[in-house]
Amino acid sequence: MDRAASRQRPVGVLAALAIFSFCASVAAAQSYGNWVVQSIGRFVEAVTSDQQGATLALACDGRTCVFYIDNDTSCIDGTEYFVLLNAPSGAAHVTLECKEVANSRGRTHVFAFAGGESIEEAVATQSIVSIAFPMADGSFRVSRFDTSGYEGAVAAMRALLARR
Repeated sequence: MDRAASRQRPVGVLAALAIFSFCASVAAAQSYGNWVVQSIGRFVEAVTSDQQGATLALACDGRTCVFYIDNDTSCIDGTEYFVLLNAPSGAAHVTLECKEVANSRGRTHVFAFAGGESIEEAVATQSIVSIAFPMADGSFRVSRFDTSGYEGAVAAMRALLARR
């Protein structure tokens, strides 16, 4: 990513992203349209994927929820990046924060949405959501997600969290 399109931030508000310590057991996943809901330790996560393998997810621990995208784009932990969020209803400039997290394959970076309102509204109300990352070479890396089934996935997440 272009460093001109990023801004260093000391301590992210996204400490909740420690949720991706996949050391904990993963419960059986349930599908809702294009979303899969699963329990990972004390967290519940709803995930959808695009055709290139990028994932858009909502992860909750009962107190805090965080949307994030994992698209194999490198970044610097704790740095903010600015992307374009696009949907049939319009586009918005949003801020993501890079977080290094542990997963089943080792360590990786994900981009957490610093202010979840734009992404939450888009995912909940639009059939397609696209996220365009400006790259250092002047191109864009675009992830496009079909959000069908989001409402059912969120209802399932709430039910799983309520049982805890």
